[in-house]
Amino acid sequence: MNIQDLKKPFDRDEIEWRIQSSGIKGNGEVWAKIIAYVQARAVMDRLDYVCGPHAWSDQYVFEPKGVMCGITIQGQIEGKGCYNQTKWDGAEPTQVESFKGGLSDAFKRAAVKWGIGRYLYSWEVQFAEISMKAQKGWNYASHKAKDGSYTKYWWKVPESAWHQGEPPEGPFVTIPSKLIKPDDNDSQLPNYAEAVGAEKEKPASKAYLKLLRDEVSKKSIDKDTIKKQMLMMFGKGSSAELTNDECTKLLMKFVRTYEVKDGN
Repeated sequence: MNIQDLKKPFDRDEIEWRIQSSGIKGNGEVWAKIIAYVQARAVMDRLDYVCGPHAWSDQYVFEPKGVMCGITIQGQIEGKGCYNQTKWDGAEPTQVESFKGGLSDAFKRAAVKWGIGRYLYSWEVQFAEISMKAQKGWNYASHKAKDGSYTKYWWKVPESAWHQGEPPEGPFVTIPSKLIKPDDNDSQLPNYAEAVGAEKEKPASKAYLKLLRDEVSKKSIDKDTIKKQMLMMFGKGSSAELTNDECTKLLMKFVRTYEVKDGN
C-alpha cells in the first residue's frame, strides 16, 4: 500500500457541508456560514481502499469526559517494509446522538492524524447562497430568532467554496495533554499506549457497564440477544465476566447494528 494515498482529496460527492451559524441582516435577509466535513463512512471507505479492509482497525477507550479512538494500520507499506502503528485522538459527546456522535468524531479526528481529510482544516468558512423560496436541489434550514420565531430558508454551497488551496503543514492537535503534529511518530506517547493496553484487560468497570446498559436500554435489545452476542463473541454468558475491551467491542456491535426503537 502507499500510505500517502490516505491524504488525497475527496471527491465532491464525498464531502458534506453543514451550517455553522446563521442570522438575519438589518434588511431582513438571512445569512448562513457553512463548513465542509466528511462522514465517518467516507473515512472507512478510504481506509479500505488504500490499506485493505483487513489491514486497519479501530479501538476505543472511554474517558470521564469523552472517548479516545485509535486507528491502527499494519501491512507492507511502500518504502517502509512491514508497518504497524496506531494513532490516537479523542472527542467529547456531541449535541445530537451524543454517544454515537462522540465515537464518530473521535474516529474522524484519529483519521486526520493519518492525513485523511486533513486538508479540509485549511478551508475557510463560507457564506452559503440563500433563497427564501424552495429551490430544487437546495438544502432546507430555519433560523431561530431570540424571540423564538423561526425563519425558513433554502441554501446551497457556492461554487467558489470548492476551489480552495491545499493546507499548510499541521494542524496541531492535542493528544493527550501534549502538542504534537499529526505526522509525528506516536513514539511520543508510549506511556499512554501502554496504559491503554493494560486498561483493556481489566474487568469491565462500572462506567463501561453503564454505557453498555444505556445503549441496550435505548435500543430495547432483549436479554437473550445480549447473551447470544456475548457467547458468540467472547464465549461468556454474563456481563460481569467481560473485560473493558470486550465491553467496548460489544457496545460498538450494538451501536453499529441496532437502530433506536420508536418511542425511546
